Amino acid sequence: MINFLRKLTFATALVLPIIAISMIVPTMMHGQAISGDLLGVVTDSTGAVVSNATVVATNLGTGVKTTTKTNSGGEYHFVNLPVGHYSLEMTSAGMTGGFKDVTVQLNHQVTANIVAAVSSASTTVEVTAEAPTIDTSTPQIQNTFANQQVQELPTATVGLGVLNLSLLNSGVATSGGIGAGTGPSVSGQRTQQQLHH
Repeated sequence: MINFLRKLTFATALVLPIIAISMIVPTMMHGQAISGDLLGVVTDSTGAVVSNATVVATNLGTGVKTTTKTNSGGEYHFVNLPVGHYSLEMTSAGMTGGFKDVTVQLNHQVTANIVAAVSSASTTVEVTAEAPTIDTSTPQIQNTFANQQVQELPTATVGLGVLNLSLLNSGVATSGGIGAGTGPSVSGQRTQQQLHH
């Protein structure tokens, strides 16, 4: 019986660290992302979805093209595009559409729905509308500040710095107090109830 318990303890000593490492590594890898996603739905002028259309995302900085097809619901999805500015071009039988400049940001899903127009051999359709900057694919509220904004905004350089900068996000407010437990309130929660990661 003692021999069995020793073997069980030895096996437990080997298995528990492996389980712990397998739980930690994926969370560490999540922070190493250098890309974002670009998705949307292709419809025609009547609102009907366009399936099996070819959608090409071209990185305006590098010229690299990535191609995908829409599914039966007219949806397309580019996964893990490097951060940058992209042009989108959709082609299908007798139809074209797209955007000239869509910004893919780090760890964001950008939605760019394309309305296709009828094209003919003698005409060229050029879409000049910009993609919406609102991420409609998740309920998450987030903001990205450029380095110049952080340096030039007085709220980021005086006093509590990053806490003051957080007040520029939607859904963030302050009670105006100073001291422990009086930081910003996110989505109406009290400061003691918030989890900061």
